[in-house]
Amino acid sequence: FSGAFRWDGRQWQHFQVAADSGEMKVHKIKKDRRNRLWFLGISAHYPQIPSYQPGAYVYEHGTFTRWGVPEGLNNGRVYAFDEAADGSLWFGTYLGLCQWKDGNWRYWSKAEGLRTNRVFTLAVDQENNVWFGDYSEPGYGLGYIGKDRKVTYLGRNEGLIDERVLDLKIDRFNALWISTQNGMSCYDAGNWITFDRNTGLHHSA
Repeated sequence: FSGAFRWDGRQWQHFQVAADSGEMKVHKIKKDRRNRLWFLGISAHYPQIPSYQPGAYVYEHGTFTRWGVPEGLNNGRVYAFDEAADGSLWFGTYLGLCQWKDGNWRYWSKAEGLRTNRVFTLAVDQENNVWFGDYSEPGYGLGYIGKDRKVTYLGRNEGLIDERVLDLKIDRFNALWISTQNGMSCYDAGNWITFDRNTGLHHSA
């Protein structure tokens, strides 16, 4: 279905989200530090054509506001979102990473050091480091952008269980949890913990 549904404890309510509701498929719903909801959109159209992709929509005071290519995103196919402690907004799209801070945009793609343009998942830790990844074959590892805003990658050689990254989450202790196609890793202050079939997972992915 297009748009999104909300359950209030008694009934369901449908929200169209985008004006072109037939094209707006909500990939994820994320919350920022002001408790606003961000609806990350994808379309069945070719992702190479930015104008065919819906972008992200933020829900505030009963209104959906679009953040798409006309507003500054490098591509309207949005897979990931997070807000840093410094107030910057980060978007993972089909064509890389976008940062919005203090009214200005900055972008990272292969030209800036990404191994693959698509950013399927991202998370910002308490020190404003931006972690990101993608699950595509053959696997590109766990990327991060630190305070110097340079791109660095960690992989199996450093301790990551698998380089095909599906999802990321920062816990309240600032440890990074990484789910992959072949198990789960936790990166905590430079130390790695691995979870797989040998440690209780019923399925590797």
